[in-house]
Amino acid sequence: MLRRFGVRVDSNALPALIAEALARTADPGARLVTATNLAPALELDVEQWPEGILYTRPNAVGAGLAARFVDAMVSSGRSNETGVVLDLRGIGGDGYADAAQLAGPLATTNACLFRLHDATGRVVQVFSAPVSNAVTYPPLMVVTDRETHGAAEALAAVVQRCHRALLIGEPTRGEPAARAVLTLATNLHVLVATRWVRLPDGSDYGGQGVIPDIAVERDEVTAVVPKDLQAWRRKPASARARRDLELVKRVAEDPPLRRAVDIMLGLRAVRLATVED
Repeated sequence: MLRRFGVRVDSNALPALIAEALARTADPGARLVTATNLAPALELDVEQWPEGILYTRPNAVGAGLAARFVDAMVSSGRSNETGVVLDLRGIGGDGYADAAQLAGPLATTNACLFRLHDATGRVVQVFSAPVSNAVTYPPLMVVTDRETHGAAEALAAVVQRCHRALLIGEPTRGEPAARAVLTLATNLHVLVATRWVRLPDGSDYGGQGVIPDIAVERDEVTAVVPKDLQAWRRKPASARARRDLELVKRVAEDPPLRRAVDIMLGLRAVRLATVED
């Protein structure tokens, strides 16, 4: 029939197109996935920045992230005493258990963090903070944007509700759907919503997303980065000055990160002043 109107159709692709169209009637965000991108290997980039700041960026919130995040903090020792940045921009993931594990140290002991519901509203899984927790986080800044989704979005929502870390950046995608892979045929898989995230009070972040504590757009006007340290300071560069310039250069083109660093340095200054008093 389509050929009658001059529309060319690849008969080999037709089953996949039909499967995707049917899936989207139930879940507008459903999409086809291939065997090669079903579950990419978890990666966690870790950078030690000057002034005692640890920067971390996972490629997804997946199985094993919580343990690797804690390992990174332990390995850095006192090098992270100013604070830790967890960059969730542009990522998703299906590691809801790891999202709960990672947020657990920020919550009240054994408190409910979030629940997963099925299409009928029935609770199918409850995620709670641990009964006891030996992990203590330094000041934590979580950076989000409009592409933060999946388990990463759930993590952002829980972290914000704990009131012991700051969410910085843009609102998240606003899609509390937890998707699962359904295999339809050989190398034909569809990622479709099967469960939905709800917070302890029954609310979710559908539509509006998780609104950051401090809103910073990625395309805000950036600061001017000094090209030469001697032009920045008219005296020989000390080791401290070189570290400061290195940090300025690292975050100057990224307004949300720059704001996170400014806040952590301000908090550190307050703590040091309190100790001196």
